[in-house]
Amino acid sequence: SFVLAGADKDNYAISNTNATTTGNIEKAVLAATAENKQKVQNAVNPTFTVAITGFVTGDDVSAIQMMPVATTTVIQSTGVGTYPITVSGGTTANYTFNYISGILEIIPSADASLASVGVSVGNLSPDFDPAVFSYTAAVSNTTTSITFSPAANSNATIKINGTSLSGNPAAGTVNLAVGSNTITMEVTAQDGSIKTYTFVVTRAASADASLTALTLSTGTLSPAFASGITNYTATVGNAVTSITLIPTAANATVKVNGTSVASGSGYVSAGLVVGNNTITIVTTAQDGTTTKTYTLTVTRAASADASLASVSVNVGNLSPAFDPAVFSYTATVSNATTSITFSPAANRNATIKINGTSLSGNPAAGTVNLNVGANTITMEVTAQDGTVKTYTFVVTR
Repeated sequence: SFVLAGADKDNYAISNTNATTTGNIEKAVLAATAENKQKVQNAVNPTFTVAITGFVTGDDVSAIQMMPVATTTVIQSTGVGTYPITVSGGTTANYTFNYISGILEIIPSADASLASVGVSVGNLSPDFDPAVFSYTAAVSNTTTSITFSPAANSNATIKINGTSLSGNPAAGTVNLAVGSNTITMEVTAQDGSIKTYTFVVTRAASADASLTALTLSTGTLSPAFASGITNYTATVGNAVTSITLIPTAANATVKVNGTSVASGSGYVSAGLVVGNNTITIVTTAQDGTTTKTYTLTVTRAASADASLASVSVNVGNLSPAFDPAVFSYTATVSNATTSITFSPAANRNATIKINGTSLSGNPAAGTVNLNVGANTITMEVTAQDGTVKTYTFVVTR
């Protein structure tokens, strides 16, 4: 019912008339908006959410029977960039949805950490931890190289000692010198961030003190050289007064008779005496403690020279004139000459006898008394090796 009001209300009357009409009540519109998200490349997609706005007074999400969902075409490996997040679906009795897309931003990775590192030989100390950047390892002397197998974020790059590795995970081999070898591993993240890991690998010094070769300037080693054989002999002629040795060692220092000799260089052993001459070669390995001694006995042959170099007499003349290769001579002296003195000289290592009597010294002198008539005088020369030559002198008084 209606009641009139106001100053002029009494001037009017209200009459009722019955009537019917039809109206449409339309659903209100809800905005379904995908919320913006961000992720690092190669990370799993974040959880997508939808914000609902536009409820009439008194309503909330309970008025929605099924919520709209947000989706994207982006997968884990999709590259850096911005991509749409679309909204679809959802049911509600009293509303319709206006779908508003959001943005998924994929950013470069800042991860420059190694995930793991393997080595082909030895063990890292401490055990690998991505947050620890310095390591050591020890290997034997026979290990001449080491291979690292690092793995990092799939978009990172790895260099070992400045050389880029192919692949990730990858492998890189480094040659090792004896002693400490510092190896750096540089990891560069997708966004340019860098982390450097350092590995100090110590290769043990060699304990090999063996010679690899031994040669002589003259003569022949007996037995033939072998690293494991340490005693040798060699024979040289009497005319050889010195010999040069050339010792070679791969991983050792060398001294010959106490004198340092570079591997592959010659050492001259002068003043060989007749008979045995002992030469000692001592090698010291890289480890500074392991040594090995080689012994070479060089035998210089005795002289076989039993020739006289010269003979003179104090009276008369030898006929023919003296020649070391002529062994018979004559000489004539006056009756007044009752003796003759011979002055022979021979190889300094030979001995001389006149008529069986040894002469003292070389050169020497020996006197023989003479009878009237022919006097046969023998001069026997014995070389150092025992060789004997006899010269005969017939002196007629």
